[in-house]
Amino acid sequence: MSELADDPVRLFSAAVHAYHAEPYDDDAFRDPLLRLARGGAGPAVDLARTRLRDDDTAVRAGAARLLRVLDEVGGDTGREEVAALLVDLIGEEKEPDVLCAMIEALGGSGRPHALPVLVGLAGHPDGDVRHQVAAALPAVLAGAGLPADGVAVLIRLSADSEPHVRDWATYGLGTALDADTEAIRAALWARTGDSYVPAFEEGVHGLARRKDPGAVALVAALLADDGASELTFSSAAALGDPSLVPLLAAYDQSDPLVVAALAACAEPE
Repeated sequence: MSELADDPVRLFSAAVHAYHAEPYDDDAFRDPLLRLARGGAGPAVDLARTRLRDDDTAVRAGAARLLRVLDEVGGDTGREEVAALLVDLIGEEKEPDVLCAMIEALGGSGRPHALPVLVGLAGHPDGDVRHQVAAALPAVLAGAGLPADGVAVLIRLSADSEPHVRDWATYGLGTALDADTEAIRAALWARTGDSYVPAFEEGVHGLARRKDPGAVALVAALLADDGASELTFSSAAALGDPSLVPLLAAYDQSDPLVVAALAACAEPE
């Protein structure tokens, strides 16, 4: 095994160097972070604890991404340590890129004590930060027992001014969560008038999963348009409504999603 593989500091430095070279190439800096995280939660968290206070934005971002990777490989012990450290330090961070990485790691931890932090950041002026909050909230909300105030924040984000925030928040409400309330359905219905197609389709899918009767006409219109997306076929399958069979039959029946939707919508023999 190489010296680099044995040395957490050198592995971390390699990740930061890769980030400096190409900040949007996740794979370039993810590999050394994975190798570092697999060396154990303790050394990784200790290293991140010091690096999260570094003056260099890339170093802090690398430390936050290390904690996200640790979520994936460290098991429950790693996730508890990650959440505790981030909850303690995230209030000191001002750089949106680092905040995004920290929020992603908090979402990966799924720990309920992360919820107040995410709620506090839901109104951040940076759209990418709000996007990460929307993506992180469902797992944390589920871990916290779906408190009404947390769900209300996700509902608010589903009407955000930024399209990608609305998309992710609507996915969270409609698909990542199974809760079915009047407020959630109203938020999903609001997105069926969204000009941003992904958010619109997520709204339809969330309603279809809840077998809202009004979703049948929405899915039928999407299928009749001859350009239905994969999510539309999933929505049809979730509804299981026989009236959709003729529309589905016009699509490629070698497509597994079409086959599944047809099977779900077929009249029982």
